[in-house]
Amino acid sequence: MEELGKGEEFTIDELAHRAGTTTRTLRLYQTKGLLPSPRIVGRVGYYSDMHTNRLRMIERLQKRGFSLAGIAELFRIWQEGKSLDELLGIEAAIVARWSDEDPQFFTTEEFRKTFGPLVDDPTLRERAINLRLIAQVEDGFLVLSPQLMDFGTELVRRGAPLGLALDELELLQEDARRIAKRFAHLFRNHVLPQMVAGDPKEWLIRLADNAKRFRPAVRALVSNTFARAMDEEVDGYRREAARVQLEAELAEEDAPESGLDTEPEDGGSASIKAG
Repeated sequence: MEELGKGEEFTIDELAHRAGTTTRTLRLYQTKGLLPSPRIVGRVGYYSDMHTNRLRMIERLQKRGFSLAGIAELFRIWQEGKSLDELLGIEAAIVARWSDEDPQFFTTEEFRKTFGPLVDDPTLRERAINLRLIAQVEDGFLVLSPQLMDFGTELVRRGAPLGLALDELELLQEDARRIAKRFAHLFRNHVLPQMVAGDPKEWLIRLADNAKRFRPAVRALVSNTFARAMDEEVDGYRREAARVQLEAELAEEDAPESGLDTEPEDGGSASIKAG
């Protein structure tokens, strides 16, 4: 059980808060053999990320229609003949999040120094909260996506209005959700049913292996497709700019000479008369 103490540890109350559940539910899971025992120090139990992963997996299996008894039996079959390291690795692969960002905490004063307008303007702050860009907590702010926040800050610093930057973020999130829903529907309805057929001891390993390969592949696919679209957009802009420049130069070339007076060789004046 030494392995369970590795990394960050937290109490049962903290685990319940992280998992969005109750301590009563966690104790029920332990009673039914769904959740491993914590590391005990004195009279306090300490939980780890392994317990968080297990809770995520329980939630996903429940959404697929498994009862608690069925999940417990699945875990029992799963653990037969596997070391703790293998079990933790399979669980972590299956429940790993697509986003690898961790929220960043700022005190109110720190947040004001870096993102002043979001503190001073309640309307903009509310928009950022609704977009899940930030969260206001008792003693400060959580930046939920530091990468998005840094990019948006750079856009504003270079002249983009903050309101317009939030508009673009909202549109981006809507586009991303549509893409995610299509991929999830495709996987859930066509790939997953084939993958989980047969012996759980085999398909759980297949599922973990697929998750490790599928996530980076889809991220790369979306990134590459967007990069190609940006290339097409920029190339189109360049072609249009080149066309406008060429038309301007041709128009200048075709324009008649503006001056009708000529300078004679003897230095006197001469004029061209019509007729």
